[in-house]
Amino acid sequence: MNVAGAQTNIIILDACRNNPFPKISRDMKRGLAVIEQKPPESIIVYATEAGEVAADGIGRNGEFTTVLLRYIRENEEFADIIRKVNKEVRERTKQK
Repeated sequence: MNVAGAQTNIIILDACRNNPFPKISRDMKRGLAVIEQKPPESIIVYATEAGEVAADGIGRNGEFTTVLLRYIRENEEFADIIRKVNKEVRERTKQK
């Protein structure tokens, strides 16, 4: 990301699942790992909070990605899009 020279890096993570290999790697915790330090000038958007798993939904994508794909095409400020995504995902998952 540093080499790309962008003023701001946007990282969107919808990879918040439980460890599918508990017998192989027992030291992995449940859900999303805590990211202690983000790269400078970066915005990181997560499908869930640390220690939790994201809702899978019923279609091809999880709840977060389903909603994100609908709103990301709007010609709005990124922060406004993410607020809309957050609100709808919370509604669809009953605050989970």
